[in-house]
Amino acid sequence: MPSVIGEVTGPAGTKKALLVEALQKALENAPPPPPGTDIQNFHVVSVELEHGGFTGATKTRVTLNVQDGPLG
Repeated sequence: MPSVIGEVTGPAGTKKALLVEALQKALENAPPPPPGTDIQNFHVVSVELEHGGFTGATKTRVTLNVQDGPLG
């Protein structure tokens, strides 16, 4: 099952928005389904948050597994 990753970095006060943005990027990074299939399903593998450091920024990374076809 192939994996896709969405990663974003932003100011510390936007953690919730960054999570949604990282999820959207992961979905956009997914390969299109093959011809004859118009459904894909995604499984969350991990959600990683890194906060702090010199700039006080938050890095958010979402990893999804992609499978063609409907949910089983």
